[in-house]
Amino acid sequence: MIIIYTPKGGEREEFDVADLLTSEAAIVSRALDMKWADIAQGVEDEEPAALRGVVWILKKRHDPNLRFSDFDPRIGEAVARLNKEEVRAYVTEAVALASLNPNATDDEIRWALRELPPLAVDPEHALSVIEELIAAAADPKDDPAPDQPSPSSDPSQTSSSPEPATSDASPTS
Repeated sequence: MIIIYTPKGGEREEFDVADLLTSEAAIVSRALDMKWADIAQGVEDEEPAALRGVVWILKKRHDPNLRFSDFDPRIGEAVARLNKEEVRAYVTEAVALASLNPNATDDEIRWALRELPPLAVDPEHALSVIEELIAAAADPKDDPAPDQPSPSSDPSQTSSSPEPATSDASPTS
């Protein structure tokens, strides 16, 4: 997760939450009187206090005298965005889930992912990953496996074939 901090009249700065040291996370936890798990979720939810705490501790690396009480950004000056790896993981999971529905179209998958690019630090990258992974998922569906005849190529095969159906999906309990 990347926090983009753009103070009014100032320059945009990016802070990667993954760069945080455990000691820094502990300091933020004490400053906010919150558990780290709650802060991490707060960053994801763009909770202002969580964003403030993480940006403050990372800015403190370059300005060791920066006090928490002296760093109080305006609402909206800090936002959380997905990094490239998070975008790829999110789209991979979404496309895999969509592939469980044989009736899902590429356009429906694009529509379901329409809100992802603005949540990414690099929206253009998010769009290209969506297109790349949709195309990759579509390829196996279009062409039967080389060792598998297509259903129309063998007239002796009918829908009442005694062969058991196979599924990659695990059974639900």
